[in-house]
Amino acid sequence: MRRSVPVLLFILVALAACQGGRAYRFRAGDVVFQSISNQQSEAIVLATGHEFSHCGIVFEQGGDFVVYEAVNPVKITPLQEWLDRGTDGKFAVRRIKNDDLMLSPDVMDRMTRAAGQHLGKSYDFNFMWSDDAMYCSEFVWKVYREAVGISLAELRPLKSYNLDHPTVAAKLQERYGDAIPYEELMVSPADLFTSDKLVTIYEN
Repeated sequence: MRRSVPVLLFILVALAACQGGRAYRFRAGDVVFQSISNQQSEAIVLATGHEFSHCGIVFEQGGDFVVYEAVNPVKITPLQEWLDRGTDGKFAVRRIKNDDLMLSPDVMDRMTRAAGQHLGKSYDFNFMWSDDAMYCSEFVWKVYREAVGISLAELRPLKSYNLDHPTVAAKLQERYGDAIPYEELMVSPADLFTSDKLVTIYEN
């Protein structure tokens, strides 16, 4: 048995090194961020001024971690598959402050139910604030609001983002034509990433 101790220590050190020297463990309720290589992701990055354009919530199911996310449709993705999909392998993990108190087993049950009620919904390509379809940061915001009772970020009108870049302007024209909903309230992955309700656990 003694001979296995150095081996275990080596594994732990290697894992920490692979994670940029920061040893951490995912927890249910973590909000995870990444970017995806497509035109919409590029437009979101340009409009928000932040490198991450997609987010989801980590849950634990049967001893494994998964990510509930609003893509098309809203679905459950194995965590490693989610991480592998990100551009250049970059991702970040943010966690609600005082999570041991805030995310009790009862609260996590409510979060699971709140997230589950949106499974199968279409992705909201028009970024509207109804529950008929969901975009990623809207999904995260609403699950936390319903289950935990907090707003992770203030909602902002579309016009408050940087809409002048040609790539963003072209995407808006494609989606809305001449009826761009400048006053529509929304929340972006960048708004959640900078939330003072969350703390950064890991970012590579």
